Amino acid sequence: SSVPLVDGVSSYSDLAISVFGVGYTLKFSFEGVAVVTPVESQPFEVQKPASQLLFFLGSDPGERVGTSVAAGDVLQIEAGTNPNVEILDVDNVRVDSRSAVTASIHEDPWATLWPQQHFGPSLLMGTTVVNAEGGLVEFTDLSIDKANLMQEGITG
Repeated sequence: SSVPLVDGVSSYSDLAISVFGVGYTLKFSFEGVAVVTPVESQPFEVQKPASQLLFFLGSDPGERVGTSVAAGDVLQIEAGTNPNVEILDVDNVRVDSRSAVTASIHEDPWATLWPQQHFGPSLLMGTTVVNAEGGLVEFTDLSIDKANLMQEGITG
């Protein structure tokens, strides 16, 4: 792609390489009145992101029961279960990660449906931040003090 030369500098804002790989180089050349020798960058690598998705697992290790979502999105939990979360790369392969995943209440319908009986926000109790082991996060003791059927949330 070509961009204009401004005060001796060319700025590229939309270059992208969509295939992961090693040994890429960029070649830069100038076409104008002056004769300029083209230059080539040092070889570089385009790596895929370390992790990109969270996925709910069933009670059996490796049993995928949920929907994969981008990190930071909201996941829904069945009442009475503690979620297990898997950290995946863009190819849906578990990443050997020790990243922290945080469980939190995303929506608190207790406060909006019954405001006159509401005595403060619902609290998510238990260990809400768990570090992954080999890309697997196991929450074992979560509970909500004012649980109802419409609460949802695990964010990562």
